[in-house]
Amino acid sequence: MLDETVNFCKTNPGSNLRDIRFVVFNQDQALTAAFKQEMDKLQPKQTSLPAFTTFTRGIRSFFGWKKTVGTLGVSIEVLQGDLCRETTDAIVNITSKDLNMDSAGKLSETVKQLAGPQVETELKQFGQQSGGTALITSSGNLPTQKIIHLIPDTNNKDHLQQCVERCLRLAETHSLGSISIPAVGTGAFHVSAVDSASLIFKALTNFSGSFRSVRKVRIVIFESPMLSAFQQEHQRHSFSPQVGVAQRITLTSPFSIEVINGDLTQENSTDAIMNINSTDMNMNNAGDLSKAIARQSGPLVQQECNQLGKQPPGTAIMTSGGNLQVPHIIHIIPGSSDKQHLQQCLEEGLRVADANNFQAISIPCVGAGGYGLTGADSAQLTFKALNAFSARCKNIQKVRVLVFQASMMQEFLQEQKKQLVQGIEEDSDSENAVARQTRRRGRRQAPGQSDEHSVRIFVIGKDKASVGKAVESLKKGFSDACTMEKVETDVVSQLFDKQKDILRKKAKDRDVKLEIEDDVDRIVVRGGPTEVSGIVGEIWKEINERTKKKQEEEQAKLVSKNIEWSYEIQGIQMAFAPKANARIELAHSKDEHTVQVSLRGDKFVIDLKRNSGRGQTSGEQITLKRKVKGADEGIALPKHWTPMPSHDSTVHKVPLHPSSPEYQDVVRKFQATAGALNIQRIERVQNPHLYQSYMVRKQKMDKDAGGNSERQLFHGTDAKNINHINTHGFDRNFCGSRGTAYGRGVYFARDAQYSVACAGGGGGRQMYFAKVLVGQYCVGDPSMIVPPPKNPSKPEILYDSVVDNQSNPSIFVVFFDNQCYPEYLITF
Repeated sequence: MLDETVNFCKTNPGSNLRDIRFVVFNQDQALTAAFKQEMDKLQPKQTSLPAFTTFTRGIRSFFGWKKTVGTLGVSIEVLQGDLCRETTDAIVNITSKDLNMDSAGKLSETVKQLAGPQVETELKQFGQQSGGTALITSSGNLPTQKIIHLIPDTNNKDHLQQCVERCLRLAETHSLGSISIPAVGTGAFHVSAVDSASLIFKALTNFSGSFRSVRKVRIVIFESPMLSAFQQEHQRHSFSPQVGVAQRITLTSPFSIEVINGDLTQENSTDAIMNINSTDMNMNNAGDLSKAIARQSGPLVQQECNQLGKQPPGTAIMTSGGNLQVPHIIHIIPGSSDKQHLQQCLEEGLRVADANNFQAISIPCVGAGGYGLTGADSAQLTFKALNAFSARCKNIQKVRVLVFQASMMQEFLQEQKKQLVQGIEEDSDSENAVARQTRRRGRRQAPGQSDEHSVRIFVIGKDKASVGKAVESLKKGFSDACTMEKVETDVVSQLFDKQKDILRKKAKDRDVKLEIEDDVDRIVVRGGPTEVSGIVGEIWKEINERTKKKQEEEQAKLVSKNIEWSYEIQGIQMAFAPKANARIELAHSKDEHTVQVSLRGDKFVIDLKRNSGRGQTSGEQITLKRKVKGADEGIALPKHWTPMPSHDSTVHKVPLHPSSPEYQDVVRKFQATAGALNIQRIERVQNPHLYQSYMVRKQKMDKDAGGNSERQLFHGTDAKNINHINTHGFDRNFCGSRGTAYGRGVYFARDAQYSVACAGGGGGRQMYFAKVLVGQYCVGDPSMIVPPPKNPSKPEILYDSVVDNQSNPSIFVVFFDNQCYPEYLITF
């Protein structure tokens, strides 16, 4: 097989095939050893055959080294390959403080050459950097999405380890799912392969508690002699070829069981995790698992435990999940290491989860920690508890067994297999099996049944005609008694798995048949008319909930396209995720002093007056910056503008001469609706940055709507706001006492007379005559923070503005800062 593959690569050097894998069953040790021996022979002595080199690297990258570090819960792969060919969400490049990619080593030079000039241009905008920082840019022509540029300044191993951790943190900040890392330090810093492998795995271990979005890390080694050092270090962190692989079976029970090597504190797909606590409910007095959960969940959970007080042995009690990614923790309180007692404790914890209508729960290896049980004993009592509990289970559909120590995986998998074999043997005795199944759970499908809603009816009569007549009568009766309804919307395929599970359970409870057809966005319900009507109402409830969440997500993305909130920590400037960005912008628009967001595995309280924040658990300090996106320096300024006083001038107010056509045009439009008010002066507001940002949005809106998106409208304001508006543009915080009737945006009037009432008092009242991009609009309401969707089935496409009256609008409200420009300031 290998000879034929090598011959193909040699004779087809132009082939697009880049990765060939031979999959060998991991328990066939003889065959595995034979493949490894043959592949070692194929390792090239030189790199003169590109196709051959690619082939052998492809095999190497797969064979035996794709494992998960159990303590991390993240897939870690060690492979020989080319970093620039990686298709993960980001690769890590090593560069210098001056960000010159040509002088930072071979890796940086290659990245620049293959990515194209765009990346270096983007990188150099950051300017000179200090050692130890990390920056992120686009990927140019590379197949990855982002490039994280690491800037070490010494070959100190601790320093390089911290640099790797900084890359991981930056990947988490940008919600990346996977990252590829080179052999850090082995180039210009002359670190050995052994030391490089050690520091990278130390960084991964140190960062393990902070992994949220990153689920895969690939360590890509370019030079084959270094590979063994990284493989050996990897072996020290992972022990079994089955590590991290979920084994799922369904026993004679109503729920599926998954056995997974991983970290219970990192669970995010179930309703609750189970903790083993002490009778005094002090999580730090229990075992290592409880202490780890206490650290990750934060002080709130321990406070709840304190309020619950001392608990008797053998009980189970529930708290919130605190900072964990699951909403609940079920604490079981054993009183001894007796296996029977521990089994009963586990059953009690499962009953609490079931009584709270949970669909899925994650449990640990009960007794394998402080109670001193072996992995085999823990596995045995776990599956006995699951088997005993299954007869009384009403709601739970999935149980995940998290095995923290990779060395115990084999015992749990063997016990799981044993239970599966026993279940099959029971089912083989059909009559007894049916009786047992019926006694244990009346609703469970019996062997041989193809559908739990199917019923076999035998009709017996004196002759064929009588039987046929009876069958037709039955069919008509069934047809009259049974109805079918379809729910069709493109949101069906977007429902969360948990929502689908809820609908299936409710359909089962109502004794109706429900089929979810994702491929055609349809749900079909069959059953009694009353029951079908009820379940259809539940379906629309879940669809509306998903639509609402999607609208919130799309609105958050839209806000992020126009407004970017970023924070600086440890000298690194990073953007908030879209959801947090929208949350902060909403609080800013409401002129709220503080807002709370999730960041870096902590809850941060943001002070919007001081533009700072602090982590409630970590105490970390951050500073904030708000930026209006979209300005394009390539857009020409109006020809009639007066030259700016200096190159770095932000704003320039130019008084218009009363005899100029420009002045007369503004006066005419103002007095047409304001009456004969005495105008003292009119000034043109020249702010290049605001104008260019406005024009970028105008060009896009004109393209989308075919033009006609702009109007000239009036906006009255207090004198104290003038400098701010001239410099930063219109702000929703200055919308005034009448500014929330149609939404929390910036208000403009068609008629100057309306804005007169909003202008400040005194002898010099002021009003703007502004350019406003109103586009397509609808009627607003006070609750709006962005315009509503034009079509509920496409929540990402919003109206451009809202108005007081759709057929004859006199008030316009816009929600994004670059949607309006303060062109003229009228003082009267």
